[in-house]
Amino acid sequence: MSIHGTVTRTTDTKPELIKGAFSCLDCRDGIVKNVEQQFKYTEPIRCSNNECQNKFEWELLHKESVMVDW
Repeated sequence: MSIHGTVTRTTDTKPELIKGAFSCLDCRDGIVKNVEQQFKYTEPIRCSNNECQNKFEWELLHKESVMVDW
């Protein structure tokens, strides 16, 4: 079996976020790891620090997140 073809277009690989690690921007103490991405960018529901009530302000920690080539 053999296949013949012509490459018509190529692109660079792009990173896809699989599991994100996030730092809380309110208390700067809470870190939430292994947040599964569900076909869109998904942030944590709330801060892991029990004294903090943050639900919206997050920073993605690139080095602790899991990404694959897409």
